[in-house]
Amino acid sequence: AVLTGVTTVGDFAFGECGWMETVSIPEGVTEIGYGAFWACGALTDITIPDGVTTIDGAAFYNCYTLTADSVHIPESVTSIGSGAFEGCESLEKLPYLGSITMISDDMFYECTGLKEVVITEGITYIGLDAFYSAYETEKVVCPDSLRLINARAFSGVSNLTELSLNDGLEQIGAEAFEGCFKLESVIIPDSVNLIGGETFRDCTGLKKAVLPSEITMMYGGLFQDCTSLEEVNIPEGVTEIQTYAFSGCESLKNIDLPDSLTTLGKYAFMGSGFAELTVPGSLTSIADYAFAICPNLTDVVIEEGVPYLSLGMFTGCSSLKSIVIPSSVTKVYNYALDSCTALTDVYYAGTQEEWEVMAVTLPETATVHYNYTSAE
Repeated sequence: AVLTGVTTVGDFAFGECGWMETVSIPEGVTEIGYGAFWACGALTDITIPDGVTTIDGAAFYNCYTLTADSVHIPESVTSIGSGAFEGCESLEKLPYLGSITMISDDMFYECTGLKEVVITEGITYIGLDAFYSAYETEKVVCPDSLRLINARAFSGVSNLTELSLNDGLEQIGAEAFEGCFKLESVIIPDSVNLIGGETFRDCTGLKKAVLPSEITMMYGGLFQDCTSLEEVNIPEGVTEIQTYAFSGCESLKNIDLPDSLTTLGKYAFMGSGFAELTVPGSLTSIADYAFAICPNLTDVVIEEGVPYLSLGMFTGCSSLKSIVIPSSVTKVYNYALDSCTALTDVYYAGTQEEWEVMAVTLPETATVHYNYTSAE
């Protein structure tokens, strides 16, 4: 198709023209409308002239046969709308995107042929679901200009193995890399000050994560069910770890909770794999079942300042042998040490009378050592 005498290609102008293989848009056109080439399944080549500034949303939705080299976008383009290339399954890499500064929501949603995503310098923002389920993508490289990766941007990119995040990146949205099963390591630069909830949930191949020093909150489900995760740092300055943040991290060998931590969410470390645990005295709010069913946990030290053991806090920790409890603990809620069948020693810093007031239920194998000090 050769267009003449127009300044705008209207909304759905060539929608579902399944016979059309090539398009040449003439000089003078400044805008390509919403869904202009919607579901043109035979389209293999389109030339967009210099002077076009706007490509509206869904412009090339489900143009199955378009490749990166067959879409010719000029530098004059400054805006490409949501879902513009959604479902373009023959795109093996990103086409040249003109002078845009943001990748819009859903822009490459389910572009299942993408092998690598190398984002050009100048892009500052990646939108919601931008590369959702582009599952063949193996490599993502972010430019120095990027500041924000929005929610679910790379969710379901199950073949991703190489992720390069840039210094200067500031925020990563919720579920941004959820379900990236083959990703084995991630280094998040110190410029990042916010990582949303469930960002790496179900990244079952992830073994190592390096977190930035600037975060203060670890949102819910951040590494939930990352079953291969062995190594992760929790930076000093983090004050809250929310619900399910490390739940199901069965390969996690060590965890160091920072002295800045004050709040721990429900099921935060349930089912995690570490053997030793020190609970810092700064922790004053502990939700239920925070460390429940940690099968490898053998030794726990709770530091002075912690006010209570929460409901089911260590329930089902079947390998737990020893726990140190400070005198600051004045309440032990139900099931806190339930089903800790290997427990033999409870070292309590308070008196026998203070312990008996709390009416703690322990397995018959456990002995309570009163007036304990760490020098013993």
